[in-house]
Amino acid sequence: MIRAGQLRHQIELQSPTDVEDGEGGVTQTWATFARRMAAIEPLRGRELIEARQVAANVTHQVRLRYEPGVTPRCRVLFGDRALHIESAISVDERDIELILLCKEDVV
Repeated sequence: MIRAGQLRHQIELQSPTDVEDGEGGVTQTWATFARRMAAIEPLRGRELIEARQVAANVTHQVRLRYEPGVTPRCRVLFGDRALHIESAISVDERDIELILLCKEDVV
C-alpha cells in the first residue's frame, strides 16, 4: 500500500490526441487528462534488471494511486521531462495502486 507521504512529485498523465492542422492534415499532440501526486524512482542495479525483464529500456518507476485509462500509449510529464509508459501494472489487480515502468524521452 502506498502512503501519502511517499507521493512527493506532481505529474501530469497525458494521452496522444490528433489535432487537425487546418490544411487537411492531422498532427499528433499530447493532452493532459489527469494531474496527480506520485513517487518517481530512477531504477538502478537489481531493480533495473528485474524491470527490464518486463519491458526493455525502462529507466524509471512511477507509483501513484490507481487512475483508470492509463495505458502504454500514455506518458508521464514530470516538470519538463517526458516519461513514456512501457508497462502499467495495477498492484494485486485491486485498482488501488498503479506502478508505471517508464522510459525517459531524451530530447
